[in-house]
This record gives sequence, structure tokens and C-alpha cells, in this order.
Amino acid sequence: ITPAGSVLRLTGDGEGLKDTALRMHLTGSDPGARGRGVDPLASRSNYFKGGPENWLSDIPNFGRVRYDRVYDGVDLVYYVKDDHVEFDFLAEPGADISPIGWTFDGAETVSMGKDGDLVVFAGGHDVVYKKPVAWQDSDDGRQFVEAAFDLSPDRTVNFALADYDTALPLTIDPELVYATY
Repeated sequence: ITPAGSVLRLTGDGEGLKDTALRMHLTGSDPGARGRGVDPLASRSNYFKGGPENWLSDIPNFGRVRYDRVYDGVDLVYYVKDDHVEFDFLAEPGADISPIGWTFDGAETVSMGKDGDLVVFAGGHDVVYKKPVAWQDSDDGRQFVEAAFDLSPDRTVNFALADYDTALPLTIDPELVYATY
């Protein structure tokens, strides 16, 4: 996982399935965006590989990794939900979300599925990104914004959003659901 995208390793455990690396690349993002751990966990990790000069101990663990400003005014947060990695885009007030987009290396097909889901097929595996959910929090509570994927002919994925209050922060959550048929 980097500010430029992530890699999902798909294993060929079943009939017709192949070991495949599916790479998601954020288009036009800042590859120099710095990641930082947020939501510290109580656990610590130790890595004893090679000689003592390479050992790392008492390393803190975090519930989320946040990359600040992967796009102008937009942060990217990775976290684990239900045993798989998720990511959210967090746009500050006034940020232009139109540059947010990604492509896939290793995908055989990228298509729109039922209910507005994005379906990526690779190595006999379907990787499904559920229709995105977007919202804004205000003094009146959470207000949901109608959101959809916009898939271009060159297989670049962007977001299409209904009107929203650009004076408030915006969260866009494209939930990843892995499925093999």
C-alpha cells in the first residue's frame, strides 16, 4: 500500500483460479505523499530477520494509515474492516474531487456490475468494489451524498457525485468486497 495505489494478491486455490497480482494505481496522485499511522493499537511488533543490526523491536501498530494530500486537498486512509483492507478518500472543504481516479494492472476486465458495483476480473477472481458511499458530517448530523463510479473507455475509474456542500468535508468510501465465483 502506497500513496500511489495498492496491490491485492489473489491466490489460485480453486479450479480455474490463478495466482494473480492486481495492482491499483491512483492516477495523477502525489507519489511523495507521506503516510502516518493513526488510531494507535495496544499491540507492538518485533521483526528479527537477519543479524541483530537489522532487528526491529517494539514497533507500534496502528488501526489506520493516512496519506496526507494524495490529491490537492484530499487525503487517503487505509484500514482493515471485516478482515480485508479498505480505503476512504477524505476531501477538505473546497477540494476538487474530480482528479481522484485509478486504473488496474493485471485486470482482464473492468466493468460495471449490478447496483452500480465495480467488478474487476483477474486470474479467475472477481474483485468487487461496492457502489461508493459518500457523506458529509455537519451540525445537523451525517448527510449522505449520492455517489457512483464513473468508468471511462480506457478503464479509468472516477467518482460521480450529486451536488453537495463544498463548504464541508466530504468522505468517499468505495467498499472492497473480494469474491470468487
